[in-house]
Amino acid sequence: MFRSHRTLNHSLGSFPIGNVLLSTTLALLAMGLLGLLLMHAVALTRAMQTRVQMHVILHRNAPENTLMHLGPWLAQKAYVLDTQEGCSVRFVSKQTAAENFIKATGENFLSVLEDNPLRDAYVLHIEPSYQEKDSIRRIKQALEAHPGVFEVDYPEDLLTSVNRNVAKSCLVLVLLTMVLWTTVIVLVRSNVRLAMYSQRFLIRSMGLVGATKKFIRRPFVHRAALVGGASGTIAATLLLGLLSLANRNFHALAALQDPRHVYGLLVLLVAVGVLLSVWCTRSAVNRYVNMSTDALHVP
Repeated sequence: MFRSHRTLNHSLGSFPIGNVLLSTTLALLAMGLLGLLLMHAVALTRAMQTRVQMHVILHRNAPENTLMHLGPWLAQKAYVLDTQEGCSVRFVSKQTAAENFIKATGENFLSVLEDNPLRDAYVLHIEPSYQEKDSIRRIKQALEAHPGVFEVDYPEDLLTSVNRNVAKSCLVLVLLTMVLWTTVIVLVRSNVRLAMYSQRFLIRSMGLVGATKKFIRRPFVHRAALVGGASGTIAATLLLGLLSLANRNFHALAALQDPRHVYGLLVLLVAVGVLLSVWCTRSAVNRYVNMSTDALHVP
C-alpha cells in the first residue's frame, strides 16, 4: 500500500520539464541582463553626478576668522557629498588657482598683472539627491548670504542636461522592465500549462475520487521548485560568465560594479525562478482540478 502510494505521487508529479527548464532559464537570463543594465546605469549616473563641483568663491577682505570657520561649517551640511575618504570640501587658495590656470593654459598672466585677480575658494561636491534645479538654487542662495562668500558658481547647464537624461533613461528602463516582466510571466506560465496538459486527466481523476487540492498539488509544486531552482542557477551561472567576459574586454565596467549588488542579483534570479515556477504550477493544477470532465477533452 505504501509503495503504491509513492508510485502514485511520483507519476502524479512527473510532468515534462524540458521546455519549462529552457524557457524559464532564458527568461531569467533576460531578467538578469536587464538587472545588470539597471545597475550599471545607476552607477554611471551617480559617478557623473558626484563629479559635479560647486565653487564657493570668497571675499578678498573677509576676516580670517570667518574664513577659518567656513570650511567646517560647509562640511556639516547635508548637501555636501560624503565619500569613503571623508567629506568632499576642499580649500583652493588663489595662489593654487593661479598655478592650476597657468598649467592648464600655458599662459603666465602673473607676469603681466601686478596682482593675482583670482580669489580663495572652497570646492564642494554635492550629493546627487540635492542636484535638482530648485534644490541647488536654494543652496546657492543660502551660501551667497554668508558674510564670507562673494559668489557661488556651478555648471548649471551640465546639471540640467544630466537630470533631463536621467529622467528619460529611468522612464525607458521602467517601461522595459514592465514589458520584460509581463513577457516572462506569460512565457513561463504558458510553458508550465503546456507541460501540465499531459497530466490533466490524472489530476481531474484524483479530484473526483476525493483527493484534496493540497495532496494533488504537492508533488507538482516540489518538482516545480526544483525546476525553478535549476533554471535560476543555470541563468545565474550564465550571467556571471557573461559579466566576467565583459569585464575582461571592457575594464571600465568593473569600476561601476558593486560585488554585493551583483551577487544579490544572482540570488534573486534563483529565488524568482523558484517562486515563479511554483506559482505557475499551482495555478495550472488548480485550473485542471476545477475543470469539468467535458472541458478536459478540448485542446
